[in-house]
Amino acid sequence: MSQVPLTKPDTLQADIAAAVSYLRSADGGQVKSLYSMGFCFGGALSYLQAASGLNYTGVIGFYGWPLGLKRWPDRPKPIDAVDRYKCG
Repeated sequence: MSQVPLTKPDTLQADIAAAVSYLRSADGGQVKSLYSMGFCFGGALSYLQAASGLNYTGVIGFYGWPLGLKRWPDRPKPIDAVDRYKCG
């Protein structure tokens, strides 16, 4: 948990996008359906993947504090991106 405040949203998203690109490549297996799933901190990241433009089949978040947390006011709040959510 001590490492979570050291992460940055842009860096996390770049890492996630690189993983998605790899999984969709020939070397990564050319996956056709891709889901994001996370718990707590990862749950919030998973919700936000629906607005990332990475064309997930679906996203699943467990305890992902969709309204954000007071202890991390600089983090994107999943509720703020709802109008950009798209999966399918």
